[in-house]
Amino acid sequence: MKQIHSISGVLSILAVVVLIGSFIVASLFSSGAQLVQLIEPGDAATASLFGDTQTGEPAGTKIGSPQMIVIRDQAAFLEGQGAQGERFANLQYLNEKKIYPLQVKTIDFFRNVTALVAVLGGLMMAGLWFWTGTKIKSRIAA
Repeated sequence: MKQIHSISGVLSILAVVVLIGSFIVASLFSSGAQLVQLIEPGDAATASLFGDTQTGEPAGTKIGSPQMIVIRDQAAFLEGQGAQGERFANLQYLNEKKIYPLQVKTIDFFRNVTALVAVLGGLMMAGLWFWTGTKIKSRIAA
């Protein structure tokens, strides 16, 4: 019983460390995030034919909507900025270099799942620690 009491105490402390660590690691991963619009580059002649040219935007097809994304390779970015201040990233370059951009939504999701599991596990281990502590005390008193 004493071993379970000790182990559950250590595991509840470890759960608190994991909880705090999940927020620290998530902030480190998302520190370089920028508002990015992925662009599949095209030629300017085709873009002007279909009326796809706008001031300050590169010729090409927009993929999705602007997202908060972590891209560390500055060569992946194209010239100009969008109306919302987003930077344009060359999807073809990213695919060729096998660079997979990381969305902040994904980082936040895994942080939240890790934090939830740490809280639930910590509560369970703290409850077990408390329960075994009362059992040990009742045995000593008897």
